[in-house]
Amino acid sequence: MTDTPSTPKPSRRTRRIVLAALVLLTLVLFARWATTMRQSGVRLHVYIQLRSIAQAAAVYEQTFNTPATLDTLLASTLLDRTALREFSRCQPLTTPPPLDAWLVQTTPCRAVRKGEAWGGPGETTAQDIPACRYVLMKDWTVQQIEEPDFQRDFAKHVRLTPLP
Repeated sequence: MTDTPSTPKPSRRTRRIVLAALVLLTLVLFARWATTMRQSGVRLHVYIQLRSIAQAAAVYEQTFNTPATLDTLLASTLLDRTALREFSRCQPLTTPPPLDAWLVQTTPCRAVRKGEAWGGPGETTAQDIPACRYVLMKDWTVQQIEEPDFQRDFAKHVRLTPLP
């Protein structure tokens, strides 16, 4: 038998350092990906999520022959709970409520400056686009409210509470 040189096994400390470097690299790459996401895509995603809740309400009403409410939908199996993470229940603090809504986007979509990426590859916006929130109204329509308007007209009159 001949002795063959074996590769030394990395120490525990070396493995931890390599693992920490991989985790850090993953976080940096994710942060870069998240900040380069086009706002047009983010807004479309939020709109589609709220429309899917409205469609679930229509299915509920057809299935059970009774009007759907947010509570009945939450109690049913028609909603994907992960889709609800970005939204808060809208509870009026004044009568009549200034905003007759079931859900409000918890964190508004950010503003987009003129010339920023918008739409498809290589496309940019020709004007500034203000920050906005998407709202699921009680008639199951989805509305976009510009953030300055939301703060001025609604924020003091409604309480946004996280969904269970």
